Amino acid sequence: MSQRIFNGESRFMSFSEGVADYIGTGALYVPVFEKLIMDKTRKRGVLNQRIKAKQATGHPTRYFEKKAHDTRENWIDPRKIDHALDTQVERVEHSALIKAMVDGITFGKFDREVTQQQGLFGDLQAQDLSEVVSDMLDAQDRAIWNGKAKSLMDSESHEYCSLLTQITKTATIAKDARLTDAIMQGVAMLMYNKKYSVRPTAIYMNPMDKARLDAQELAEKDKCKFYDVEVVPGIKINGIMTVAGVLPIITDIYCPIGKIAIVDEALLERQYIASATPRMYQLGTEKDLATRYIAVLFDTFIVRGGSYGHMIISIEGETEDTIPLGTEVITVEKTAEAPATNAPAGKA
Repeated sequence: MSQRIFNGESRFMSFSEGVADYIGTGALYVPVFEKLIMDKTRKRGVLNQRIKAKQATGHPTRYFEKKAHDTRENWIDPRKIDHALDTQVERVEHSALIKAMVDGITFGKFDREVTQQQGLFGDLQAQDLSEVVSDMLDAQDRAIWNGKAKSLMDSESHEYCSLLTQITKTATIAKDARLTDAIMQGVAMLMYNKKYSVRPTAIYMNPMDKARLDAQELAEKDKCKFYDVEVVPGIKINGIMTVAGVLPIITDIYCPIGKIAIVDEALLERQYIASATPRMYQLGTEKDLATRYIAVLFDTFIVRGGSYGHMIISIEGETEDTIPLGTEVITVEKTAEAPATNAPAGKA
């Protein structure tokens, strides 16, 4: 009945390509699908729910970061006040290219009329269009962690510049090291900064690495205490006590195995053009009388303070190649049985 464009995969494009091809004369905006689109945005990954979205200033979008400076105050004689101090505030301008993502679907004329006559077309159409938007949001979640752009101004790649690329403060731990120790030390290293006020808000890792962390803590006699932290309304996860307070440990399937991200989510943002959510357009009837729908999204992902506000901890030798993914066999060692005791009930 329907045919997905691009073999069912959302594609990132340059901003100019998206505008020229898909918002030209003859495109008809279909607001009836907006409710479905907005509903899908509540089902996306945790990171995108927790970072802010704001309007871009243009293409490229521009923003400022305040530059760290040496203290300029001076202790003086209260009767000889001298105001000849360097009071200039330094700010560095940054820019980022807007990225475009597109997906679509085509409904054949014959199948459309058959399902309309059966009274099924409306439901099927809504389901297919909803799937288009869902695929776009999923592609967006992947690109935040694995986007191929080498910088925010990389015009060769149409994808995002990933969080792992933009964060340049890194650390490495041994493969068998205790992950909670590495996380707590990483948070402390970030906060021990006399030029910037750094306060991490969350820890992100792959579910496989989180499972390793849990296994380590179960094996330790002095187990790390976990706290319940609500990351989105109604959903609570583990959190650990650090020098920045209790930080949630959030699992994300798109965070590469062997990478632990300690981030200040206040410094992460997505800047968009026109709409923060995908918009659906109905194009004119094709030559074979088929009807085509195109969904577009114009935005970019920005990490502020990449050199000081966040940290990526890499686990040595840990990659997806070292994890037996796809296997359905889980091996668990048998726990030792407690020795039998003949002590009477109620006595030690």
